[in-house]
Amino acid sequence: MAEGTPAAPSLADQVSRLYELIAGYHATNLLEIARELGVWEALVRRPGLTSEALATQLGTQPFYTDVLCHTAFSFGLLDREGAGWRMAPHFDQILGNPESTFYLACAPRVHMVVGDDYPQYPRHFRAGTTRPTRTTTRPSCARSPRR
Repeated sequence: MAEGTPAAPSLADQVSRLYELIAGYHATNLLEIARELGVWEALVRRPGLTSEALATQLGTQPFYTDVLCHTAFSFGLLDREGAGWRMAPHFDQILGNPESTFYLACAPRVHMVVGDDYPQYPRHFRAGTTRPTRTTTRPSCARSPRR
């Protein structure tokens, strides 16, 4: 190997990289599920809510709400506040405040809509075909008014 040439990644490095890529898929879905349910906005309005209190406020099942919060915590989106949850630094603006200049809570939905086409890609690659252009201009980021 020539001096200054970076070492090739190890097999373990590449396996870890693959799992990081897969985790991005799961994080995208978690971000959209929580946005749709109103989790981010609820925790911005009332930091420190427990999973049970959050579930009561949102009308969701407490066990699944707790799993969602723990998963969001593992992705660095939430922090603990006593027995409850609060948004990790800056994610209150990024995910929980639609009036914020930095609000990006709809970004995962956009990527999911793009991903709706992926199951058809192998067929198009093999046949050299394309799909018709979508008639909608952008995905809806609105959720039902249940809060």
